[in-house]
Amino acid sequence: MDFSISPLGDTALIVDFPATGLHGKANDYVHSAYHSLLKRSIPGMTALVPAYTTLTIHYDPSLIKSCYPYEEVRSHIHKLLLKGVTTDRRQGNCFLIPVCYEPPFSLDLTEVAKVNQLTEEEVIQHHTKQIYQVSFLGFSPGFPFLRGLPKSIATPRKGSPRTLVKAGSVGIAGEQTGIYPTDSPGGWQIIGQTPIQIYFPSKNDPTLFVPGDTIRFYPITAKQFSQMEVSNEYHSS
Repeated sequence: MDFSISPLGDTALIVDFPATGLHGKANDYVHSAYHSLLKRSIPGMTALVPAYTTLTIHYDPSLIKSCYPYEEVRSHIHKLLLKGVTTDRRQGNCFLIPVCYEPPFSLDLTEVAKVNQLTEEEVIQHHTKQIYQVSFLGFSPGFPFLRGLPKSIATPRKGSPRTLVKAGSVGIAGEQTGIYPTDSPGGWQIIGQTPIQIYFPSKNDPTLFVPGDTIRFYPITAKQFSQMEVSNEYHSS
């Protein structure tokens, strides 16, 4: 397993894994490193930020008993990663998430179908048959970037982003799918919406998902959406 470590400013370093695209092994290495380092006591470490092919480690130099804090942290990280980073996926939580693909929730479903020369029903079938992995959280707090979208429904982002996308909206951007955790601007192609809340800013653990979790979507009707919206907390089946 190859990786490189380099400084990122004076309070962080970045671990870079070789990548061959969104569906390569790099993201599995990132998850393995992320969960391995979470279990370790590394001097000065304050946060871990996983992405598709990189893992950023933030640290506080004032907490490190060395005249060379970057070299100290880098040495710890390098030794730990050499010991146990693999492409074995973490046995994370698996979520079954309801999505209403009916109007008015499916703002861009017709467009996605047209781009891919499919019917709307076929787009839904392709979207719900996959098991997706949470690659990382970003863009806005709690936004899960999900790996595993079939190429048959991959669709470019919208040319002009919307000024408002509702929380729970499920979208496609290129070969990614994701869920908007809050009301926000956005340019993803919206094909449905879930009534499940995925971001809890007042909680100690504010996100429903963490990197390495898996998600599968299943379709619900607009009536079911309204019923679930009354109690929008996730309940495992």
